[in-house]
Amino acid sequence: MRKLKFGILMILVFALCSFTLLGKHQDKKKLFVDYTEGYVTELTLRHQAITTVMPLYPEEAIKAEAQGLVDVAVLFDENGDFRRMKVLESPHPAISKAVEKALKQWTVRVGYDSPYRETRLPVRTFGELRFHFVIKDEVATVEIATLEEQQTNSRKYMKITGSGDEKRTN
Repeated sequence: MRKLKFGILMILVFALCSFTLLGKHQDKKKLFVDYTEGYVTELTLRHQAITTVMPLYPEEAIKAEAQGLVDVAVLFDENGDFRRMKVLESPHPAISKAVEKALKQWTVRVGYDSPYRETRLPVRTFGELRFHFVIKDEVATVEIATLEEQQTNSRKYMKITGSGDEKRTN
């Protein structure tokens, strides 16, 4: 009887040790971050921005008297950080680089596809931003897009997003 009790006790101890060590020696896998994409107007994107930096007018572009509209499609990741941009229109390569340098410092508020914490996914924000580089009376300035421009997507932006709607509602 004593041997039986000892045997059962040993089995229980062995089972308990095995259970607590379960998974300890397995390789840790990288966590997969799932997300959805959200397309927004410039007005919404500027409203969601937490940190914004205006681009500086590059000296090289001022000397070349380059001025005009810079139009970029920009992607912010599921953490709200700048991911990448595509230049849709720019009057000078140095201006494009200045815009990218500024946008790398932007952060936007993270949105979610559901109000329920258990099932919601963060949203990667994809939108369009425009800046006007202007030289007037020998003074170089950078201005944001007009309110009307911010509410409307350009044809070039619609082409890369596959959108047929010029106006976005979100």
